[in-house]
Amino acid sequence: MKSQLRHKFLIQRDSMKKQLTEALGARIHAAFDASGLGNIPPGQSVMLYASFRNEADTWGIIDDLYRSGVSVVLPRTRKTDLEIYEYQGPESLAKSRFGILEPDPQTCPPADLSRIALVIVPGVVFDRRGGRIGFGAGYYDRFLPKVPDARKVGLCYESQIAEEVPCGKMDVRMDALLTEKGLFRCQTQSDTGR
Repeated sequence: MKSQLRHKFLIQRDSMKKQLTEALGARIHAAFDASGLGNIPPGQSVMLYASFRNEADTWGIIDDLYRSGVSVVLPRTRKTDLEIYEYQGPESLAKSRFGILEPDPQTCPPADLSRIALVIVPGVVFDRRGGRIGFGAGYYDRFLPKVPDARKVGLCYESQIAEEVPCGKMDVRMDALLTEKGLFRCQTQSDTGR
């Protein structure tokens, strides 16, 4: 079921035209600004990811936060885990073997995980209860329990939201979703009477 949903939604996302993804990316950026998610207390960090191909764009958000003095941290994939580093500007990034820009450990210091207040999480498919399907490697499901107090917000287009996403014991649910239509708190099982 997960692999079928992943395949269906990846095809859909990858077929989006550049003009559409740019327009939606600008609306997501505006929704981020309007949501107040970037109002992070001094001494705390926001974890984002470097968007790639047709993923919902994060670059404007990263740049705005960084220029305003907010501590931004980004992941670097290593074998089966994410390593998190402090972002030091665009020149501090290097392409991974997948072609994704990641922090260069030669120029970016390791992040203090206890300071991460907000994690913006990528995904292929989400649902309104916070269910998420990523690319299948489990990087975020292994990482997110390491930052239990951080707010977890899935970043996606409205077209990436399914009626229901199957979730197992190891799958970490999102607290909210941010799309081009705004920030939406995810319904928990207690919200739905389950």
